[in-house]
Amino acid sequence: MPASPGGSCAASSTNTSRRSGVACASWRVRGAREPEVLGDALRLLLEGGYHTRLVFSSGGPVSSIVKAVRALLDAHGVPALESG
Repeated sequence: MPASPGGSCAASSTNTSRRSGVACASWRVRGAREPEVLGDALRLLLEGGYHTRLVFSSGGPVSSIVKAVRALLDAHGVPALESG
């Protein structure tokens, strides 16, 4: 349990977002073996990418995020969407 009201608000928002993110992303429909796990992994990756971007103004680890997302999708049996 977060120690501050702000932490409680953030935790509540994150939990709501997590539930709706898994449902709205339709990972199950796209064939993910464990859609909840995939949703959590993608959320961790994106939040980590956001925070990394705050530290490294250009480049840095976030420059590998597309490859990391594709690896996660592949590991869960979901074909990656092609860009372009």
